[in-house]
Parts: sequence; C-alpha cells; structure tokens
Amino acid sequence: SSGINARVRVGGAERLVIDMALALLNKNHDVTIYTTHHDETHCFSETKDGTMRVVAKFDWLPRKILGKCYALCAVMRMIFLAIFVRLFVSADIYIVDQVSMCVPFLKFLSRKKVLFYCHYPDLLLTQRNNIFKSLYRKPLDYLEGLTTSMADKILVNSLYTKGVVAETFSHVKKCEVLYPSLNTSKFENGYEIVCTDIMPSSSEFVFLSLNRYERKKNINMALEAMSFVKKHCSKFEKCHLIVAGGYDCRVTENVEHHLELEQLSQELDIHDNITFLRSISDETKLYLLRNCTALLYTPSNEHFGIVPWRACTVVCRSLR
Repeated sequence: SSGINARVRVGGAERLVIDMALALLNKNHDVTIYTTHHDETHCFSETKDGTMRVVAKFDWLPRKILGKCYALCAVMRMIFLAIFVRLFVSADIYIVDQVSMCVPFLKFLSRKKVLFYCHYPDLLLTQRNNIFKSLYRKPLDYLEGLTTSMADKILVNSLYTKGVVAETFSHVKKCEVLYPSLNTSKFENGYEIVCTDIMPSSSEFVFLSLNRYERKKNINMALEAMSFVKKHCSKFEKCHLIVAGGYDCRVTENVEHHLELEQLSQELDIHDNITFLRSISDETKLYLLRNCTALLYTPSNEHFGIVPWRACTVVCRSLR
C-alpha cells in the first residue's frame, strides 16, 4: 500500500498516519509513505530511522504565493504527487489524508481502491474575512467535498467528526469511524530520557501544555490561567508552566505565535514561571507527562486528541 500525505511533520494527524502505517507493517504489509515535505530535523523518529520508507517529492513547488494562497499551493503539490504515484508506483491500495483533491488523480483509469482519512473538514479551519478570501475559497471548498466523496472508503477519527462531515459535505453519503491508535510499546518499555534540566526543581506544581504553536490551539488560555493563579494563589511562586509543541520555522504562524506567547508572558508578568520548548522528542514528551502535576488541554474546538490519550496512558491528570 502507499500512503499519500501532504507533510510528514510532528503533529497529531501525522502521528495517526504513522501509527496506521506501523500497524500495517506489523501485519507484514509493504507500506511506503509519499509526501511533499519531509524534514528529518522535524519529524517522528520512525520516519528517519529506517522503520518505514518515506519518499519526498515536489518540495520545490511553492508553498505560498506572495505570502498567501497556502491552500491552493498545498492542493497543487498534492496533485503533482498523486500523478507521480499513479504513474510510477505499483500499489494495491492508496491511503490519503488531509488533502482530498488528489483522490480523483489516483483513481483515474485505475481499479485500485483509495481510502481517505478525514481528520476534519479543511473548509471549517479557515476564516473568510473579506470578499476576496470568500471567492478564493469557494471553489476549493466545493472541490474538497466533491473529491472526498470520490474515495472508496472514508474514515474519520470520531463520531463527532462523522457528524461534522455529514453536515458539511452534501456529497458524502457514508463514512466510518476509525479511532486514533497509540503505540503503547513506547510507554511499556520505559521509552524515555531524564530531563532534569527542563523540570524546575524549585517548583512544587508543574503544569504542561502540549500543542503545536498555532493560534487555534488556544495556548493563550494556559498563560492567562497562570496569571489568574498569580493574582489569587499564595503558592504561585511554586507553580511553573511548560509550553511545549511542534514548531516549524518554515511555517509563519508557528514563528509568529511563539513570539506572541513570549510577549504575552511578559505582559502578564509571569515569564519567570514559564518555559517555552519547541519540537521536543517523543522521549521528552513522555518524561514531561510522567512528571508534571497536570496537563492543560486548551484547544477550544477539539473534542479529542492524541495528547490527552497519551496523558491517560501514563495516568496524568488532564484539565480542560
């Protein structure tokens, strides 16, 4: 089988696809992940240590045009990738996630099946602040629903997402739930390192936020909560917040939001009680989850995620 993915980076959606590929490999299937971008300094270890085969193509195509049109460029990159895979790769089944517009190109003059994993409709993840943005998004939104329906099987991550997909895409008549997996062997085999330099020794209460540096993750709430504790709790000096998350210097929002959070910590006068970490390893994440007082899960519109599931696995309190 071949997996078609927009970017192999560090995130919950990518973790799901990699764990799906690992499960197929464990069943003796031959799996290759094709992607338009794979940075070995910013990815999960399984994609660079030889555990699975990852092939990156067409990274030379632009990711944006004059600082805009990210969605259009992502679609074009994936279409080029799909045409390449269709012409030069032999596979029994194609598994696609995130960008559905490449589905018809994989199915063209072929009897091979295409499975599409819909994490969440992309059209609901963007704002339309003006008439130009609305006009730009209109054909993309329509094609997203149409091409999603062209897949032979559509999978979603929960009943909630299934309902959202049904309400959003009129073309989609049926989809099934496949809950995210978790490679528990990493937890069972003591897969971690000791990070004593990260955990402040003087702090009695250490709170953790694990999210990508994106505004929709609502990390501001964690900082505002710390500010509230400072005003109303006498033990604030014994409290510390660790903000750790995926960070890609190629992604403008990651860079901007990291700076925004650092500035907010200064404005709230809590910067001495906060540590910002970027793109930490799985070992470090596990260490933090096992040693923090509680996990703060701040995304406002995410009903479920890989982070709270990991927290449950190591019996870490989660506050939402």
